This record gives sequence, structure tokens and C-alpha cells, in this order.
Amino acid sequence: DWDWGLPVGMEWWLTGALNNRYMGSFFVISMTRSRLVKTLVMGGSMFLLPLLAALVVLPQDRRRNWFPLTLTGCAAMMAMPIVTWRQTYGWVSAFANFVVSGVWVLLLVLLARRNMEGRGGRLTAAALFPLALTAQLFAENLTVLVTAGALGTAVWSLRTGRGRTAALSMLAGALLGLFLMFYNPMYQDLATTGQTLGGVRELVFE
Repeated sequence: DWDWGLPVGMEWWLTGALNNRYMGSFFVISMTRSRLVKTLVMGGSMFLLPLLAALVVLPQDRRRNWFPLTLTGCAAMMAMPIVTWRQTYGWVSAFANFVVSGVWVLLLVLLARRNMEGRGGRLTAAALFPLALTAQLFAENLTVLVTAGALGTAVWSLRTGRGRTAALSMLAGALLGLFLMFYNPMYQDLATTGQTLGGVRELVFE
């Protein structure tokens, strides 16, 4: 976190020297340079996570029950082990890449679901492209999962003939984000040798 808050952090972000997590790194740089931004991002994310999760799981005709379900989500988060809290609130880089990204994915799921329910229009289609694109640039495993979700949504849309424009917009954003995340030669080193950057980054499996 200290390094990200220095000029070298800006260089890492612009060059992709450590990774291609451009969205996550953007939030790291912003949060390490401003306590106000850090407070707003952390507070806003922890408020939105249970709220958006409640909206995702509730059927359209029961959305009025969002408040008690949101409180249940808050209680579930408070029950997380203390080590998890240390890994998020105590580590800005982890929070930016692994918690803020949760808000992005939930928003993406909500819009995709809205489209699949037949309630999406041109605005939904226009919003899905940048949302899918930016969701790809937080963490590598999330990039793979969002790509799979976008592909599945596109196949469903083509088979049913419903919401094709929005589904293809989401797929296009996901594929562009997939390219931006993995075009860095560093990932080729990881795939062939299991480590890169002099051992700074290593795969945790064979």
C-alpha cells in the first residue's frame, strides 16, 4: 500500500508492471492518496454489497422485502472471521481488488438479469458493455468467471431470441476486458514457469 501511494505506484498502474488489474489498481491509487476517498469507497462498498445481493436473490414481485434481507446480509458479513477483516480493511490493495469488484459483479448480474426478464432496453444494453469491460480488470480469476457468465448469457439469448443486443454488448465488453487483462507477457511467464517478476508472483498450483 505504501508503494502504491508513491509515484512508483502510478508507474505500475500505467505500465502494468505488476499486473493488468487496471480497475483495482485505480482504486488502490485513489485510496492511498486520500483518506476521504478511502472512507467513501470502503463505506460505500460495504453498504452496497448486502443491498445488491438482496436485490439479486429477490424476485421482481418481492423487491419490497429488500430491507430485512439487506440486514441479514450485513449480519452475515459481521460474522466473518477476524482474519478476513484484517485482509480487507487493513490492506487497501486487497479491498480494492477483491471487495470493490464484488460491487461491480453484482451490478453486472442485476443488469443481465433485468435483460433476461425482458425489462432491459437500449440503456441496459449500453450500460452492460462498460460494466462488463471494467469488471474484467480487477482480478484474474474474476476475469475468467465473468467471461464464462457473459458467454452463457449470450448463448441463452441467441437460443431464446430475447435480449440479444444487451447480451452481445455484455459479451463484447467481457471479451475486450479478457484481452486487456491477459495480453501482458507476464502471464505467459506464469503459465510456462509458474512464477514471474523474480518470484514476486507465483501460481499456487502446479
